[in-house]
Amino acid sequence: MNRIILSILVALAAQPFTWAAGKTFYKESRGLFSTRPGETKSLTNIKRFGPVGMGIDLLQPAFVIRISHIEEGSPAAATGKLKKGQVIESINGQKLKDIDPRIQLGRILAAAEATDGLLKFAIKGGAEPVTVKVPVLGAYSKTWPLDCPKSDKIVRGVADYLSKPGATKGLGGIGMLFLLSTGEEKDLAVVRNWARNAPAHRYPW
Repeated sequence: MNRIILSILVALAAQPFTWAAGKTFYKESRGLFSTRPGETKSLTNIKRFGPVGMGIDLLQPAFVIRISHIEEGSPAAATGKLKKGQVIESINGQKLKDIDPRIQLGRILAAAEATDGLLKFAIKGGAEPVTVKVPVLGAYSKTWPLDCPKSDKIVRGVADYLSKPGATKGLGGIGMLFLLSTGEEKDLAVVRNWARNAPAHRYPW
């Protein structure tokens, strides 16, 4: 059961890499239950840009990228040059355009993880791009998310992140469901502690 849940979660997490790019941001004009960034919305926040260790705001015109925060001890923080409020003009020479920005960001990150792990951020007003080094995970296997070393590493990395104090803020129990899916004792211990300390009557279930 845990393996099935884990497979579904990894597939959903990696789904951006498999979607085809359209001529516009969104082929379907209505997305009643979608969390996708709006082409006319003034601000959309992406809490965590994967292992880079930063949050980003997507602003108008669609889509300007602004750093919302830098995680302490992260690859982004290790540069000593990236900080909240900076505007990113491009990443590895790419500007966000034509498709859902989360898909494009995912593809940029996946390409870096499969090669040298380098992400070059062109900062507005900066003389030179700031290079961030993320772990090299290789490419996805043909059978991903099953029997895929990269998928396993991603799951472990997300689980380690969600195990940190405050990491699940705003996620409710969704982060705990992810930790349950790994089946590892150290993750189950985090869930037990969360369950014991969760405020009473906070969730309808």
